[in-house]
Amino acid sequence: FASLHLKKPLADQETHLSNMSIDAMQQATIETRPGVGYGLGWRITKSEFGFKTVTHTVGMPGVRTRLT
Repeated sequence: FASLHLKKPLADQETHLSNMSIDAMQQATIETRPGVGYGLGWRITKSEFGFKTVTHTVGMPGVRTRLT
């Protein structure tokens, strides 16, 4: 899943999303505070140096995961 969002599918993976669709999913559609927004399932932050970080977290009792 992560490699597909990095536009680098593994040899045995087939992607069904265009690069344009992936880019659109990783663009903030709402800003929650300066430099932090939310896209389609992703939290998007920009550092003071202009680097973009795309993150998704999920959890339930006893389990927490983070994909950055």
